[in-house]
Amino acid sequence: MEDNGNDSVPEDQPTLNNHLPVDGAECIDVFVREMMVATSVDDARARAARMLEVLEKSISERARAEATDALQKVFILKSLKIHVVNRTLMSCMSLSECLFRGTYQLYDVCYWPRIA
Repeated sequence: MEDNGNDSVPEDQPTLNNHLPVDGAECIDVFVREMMVATSVDDARARAARMLEVLEKSISERARAEATDALQKVFILKSLKIHVVNRTLMSCMSLSECLFRGTYQLYDVCYWPRIA
């Protein structure tokens, strides 16, 4: 504790650092517990400020992780679409080259490049 007449909680208190609330009800429970053990108004303010800081960091990290996952999924889908379009264009070019040269045979059509 600090010796400036303020009964604030030490920064290394394990209550919030070891377990972050995962939903609204749990967050409220943690908040109520923290307020119940506060020894003064200044202590309650310090606890509330720390809890809000932890909550903000938790929300930011969760939002960042969800955004990263969404972007990765979009990137994979776009890559697959580009791959399909590229393979389709290659097949069309191969067919048009065969038609242009007059070497169009059933064999050529059956063995176009496969889309992986």
